[in-house]
Amino acid sequence: MTNNNINDFRNLPSMDMTSQENIDSAAKADAPSGGVSGKYVVTVTQASLSQSKNGSVFITLAFQMPNGKVYRQDAKHIRAANGDEGFYASKLRTLFGITGARDTIGTTKIKDGEFVDGQFVEREIEVPSYVDLIGKQVGVVLNFYQKYPDSYGINGYTGYPIPNKQSDPVGYENAKAQATTIWMPNYEKETQPVFDFVLFYQPETEKSFAEMLDDNLEEPKAVQEALDKIMSKDHKAVQLSGNAWDNLRIKLLKKNLKKVGMSFDHNLFESSFEGNSEQIQDSDLI
Repeated sequence: MTNNNINDFRNLPSMDMTSQENIDSAAKADAPSGGVSGKYVVTVTQASLSQSKNGSVFITLAFQMPNGKVYRQDAKHIRAANGDEGFYASKLRTLFGITGARDTIGTTKIKDGEFVDGQFVEREIEVPSYVDLIGKQVGVVLNFYQKYPDSYGINGYTGYPIPNKQSDPVGYENAKAQATTIWMPNYEKETQPVFDFVLFYQPETEKSFAEMLDDNLEEPKAVQEALDKIMSKDHKAVQLSGNAWDNLRIKLLKKNLKKVGMSFDHNLFESSFEGNSEQIQDSDLI
């Protein structure tokens, strides 16, 4: 239906571009919406440190995106209980190198929460953090994807579920403490978004940290290579079955056993599908 009565077009959203509010709004419209893999210039809002019961140290990073939303990355391992470097230590150094931040440790407040009588209660807590990272700007390549939560506890060797927490709390706690207990994707739960910041780069030049050190570099390539890699992936959550499910079981079980100085015994492994478990070889593992 066409209506040409001018009186019906009053009180529209303001398009006055002398207004800073409208300028900011227009700038945000050019930024991709949340939940999209790609490259962004972001601001560090969280760089908190946590320690597991065995003494391993993890860092949780969060970044404010151009659209104002804050995305938090899963905790990453930076130091093992025995003092060895965690897998994420070198990646974290690139963030320090690009931003020029100092590795000063202080405390910052972050939002946290817990379920109380079935209701999620949000709170602010003070946590150890790399305080000089907070507020720094950096370029990031974001890999956004969906995954099922790793909340299905099983015995890694047999594949049988561990006791239910509600019906057998003692059995659940005992199983949870065993190195043979692993946590697999739970396909009965809703998928969850994952924000994985796979590369940090200098916003002005789009150079990675390694490229910043290369005096003979003619054109940076790391950002585009990282983008090409993540854009070629399927970002939807997938359900594993057969060999793929058992390969993940072995991978997680080996990791758990290694932490306590134990070795994986292939003879104890029971396949989750019909067939010979010997079909699953170490070379098949990711």
